Amino acid sequence: MAAQALTAVVLTPEEEVLLEQMVMARTTAAAVATRARVLGARHQGASLAACARQAGCSRSTAYRVCRRFRRQGLQALWEAPRPGRPPGYGPQVRDFFCALVRQDPRQAGLPLTRWSLYWLQVAARRAGLRKPPSRETLRRWLHGAQLPWYRHRSWQTSNDPHFWPKLKRLCALYQNTDPHLLVLAFDEKPQIQALDKRLPDRFPIPGHPRQRQHDYLRRGTFTLCAIQRVRDGKVHIAPCPRHTAAATGVILFRYLRRRPEPRVAIILDNLSVHGAPPFLAALAASGKHIELAPTPTYSSWANSVECFLNHLQRDVLALASVGSVPELTRLSQRYTQLYNRTRARPLRMPGLGRYIHSLRTYKSGH
Repeated sequence: MAAQALTAVVLTPEEEVLLEQMVMARTTAAAVATRARVLGARHQGASLAACARQAGCSRSTAYRVCRRFRRQGLQALWEAPRPGRPPGYGPQVRDFFCALVRQDPRQAGLPLTRWSLYWLQVAARRAGLRKPPSRETLRRWLHGAQLPWYRHRSWQTSNDPHFWPKLKRLCALYQNTDPHLLVLAFDEKPQIQALDKRLPDRFPIPGHPRQRQHDYLRRGTFTLCAIQRVRDGKVHIAPCPRHTAAATGVILFRYLRRRPEPRVAIILDNLSVHGAPPFLAALAASGKHIELAPTPTYSSWANSVECFLNHLQRDVLALASVGSVPELTRLSQRYTQLYNRTRARPLRMPGLGRYIHSLRTYKSGH
């Protein structure tokens, strides 16, 4: 009973919220998260043994954490100073390197476009640090600060002057509930290569990833057209031997004449084929009232069928080894049938609405 009384933990509402956030965060150190679980469970009235079970530690560890919290408060979450050799570099040096990777290397006088651990050491020497930290120390510091110095991501800003009206129209189409209006998402995947391998792939074994022969034989190319119903998310694909306005228009015409809805809205990109007279004539021949809803420029992410094409590329096309174009076409159609049975869902694109209300950039007007 004495141990239970000496380790009682009482948290303020702010401290309780902070501990919950630290436990849920993926970037919290494992030891810190364990101590936070101990304090949270003890605050709820659990015994030391129960706290240890919930946090995955020993009872003695839970006892020490609670005792330290009574003396030091939330400082008990972090490691206490340990005896031994003092750190060779202070926090000022670590902050220097963290600030260095946030700027262009040319600002530090180096004719580079990307940092590496070696060039960080060179920049430190040029800045007057006689003995810079080792590369492993720099790697540990930058990982701890969540600064990926070796990676980059690109983005594309739309220059469409009608960006917002187009995006709002797409959002309304994804949320459509009119049973007489058929909303379709249409796109093409051109230049699909049917590649064959002389030797079959070697599938993973412990310690080794999948291996495949680098050389290949090209058995032909073709274009695949994908039509997705927004109402249920199901996809229809059709091969297109030549990527022309007439060929893609015929595929849409054959699909539309099988549908009973009198009005159709088609979400598609800004490819010149989609505005060509043969394409528009094929749509008009279906006898339906058709609205073309183009996505803004550089905004293919607003077309839901792009997600299906991404799955098709990753699951089938990227590693397919086939002997002919018809064989790859049949494989893609079988995958589409499986996708419609197991993965297709009604599309609402809620992220599009959040994007409309949150995105503002001063250069592009959106």
